[in-house]
Amino acid sequence: MSFALDDPDDHVQRHLVRGRFYEADLLPTHGDLVWMRSTVLDVGANVGNHTVWYALRTRAARVYPFEPNPPTAALLRDTVERNGLAKVDLTHLGKGVGSRRRDLYVHAAPGEHNLGGTSLRKQGDVAVAVHPLDGLDFEGPISLVKIDVEGMELQVLAGAEALVAEHRPGLAAEVRTKHLAAFWAWVEAHDYHVVRAHKMYADNVNYVCVPRS
Repeated sequence: MSFALDDPDDHVQRHLVRGRFYEADLLPTHGDLVWMRSTVLDVGANVGNHTVWYALRTRAARVYPFEPNPPTAALLRDTVERNGLAKVDLTHLGKGVGSRRRDLYVHAAPGEHNLGGTSLRKQGDVAVAVHPLDGLDFEGPISLVKIDVEGMELQVLAGAEALVAEHRPGLAAEVRTKHLAAFWAWVEAHDYHVVRAHKMYADNVNYVCVPRS
């Protein structure tokens, strides 16, 4: 297994360079929620850390990564193709995910060595098509949706109402501190239960949630 990388000092890539998965302590909790022969959505896939782990270490039949930043998406595609990861479906690679269909623009994170800090904004130079998950097609029952989208997590959830109602997937979401109240309101309104909360950084919390019913 080898990753296509472009910056050994990058926040995520520096783990992969050393032969370790980023957020390795959280990934097994994600894996526990993946059913046999099910589908996983990796929304905000970066260079493919989670996508590759889901493909290699879980019982999923397929993994759909979403990564709107063109250079980052190219690295992920290279990794999938060079390793022959047949479980990874690249149909939606390059798309952004939000509450409705529109175009937004890629905004690189301030400073260096953090591709994962790239966000989507209303103005910029590189346009990206943003879609609600409810407007896209996926094969198979969806057991897990992972969301790491630099502050757009509630927009992603708002665009996945039908998907959540139909599939009742597990959720693994990075939530900005300023969105915590709204996220907990969503959890209660959709009858979910938080089974793990992990605070790695001051500005966000990683939650793992399962449906109550």
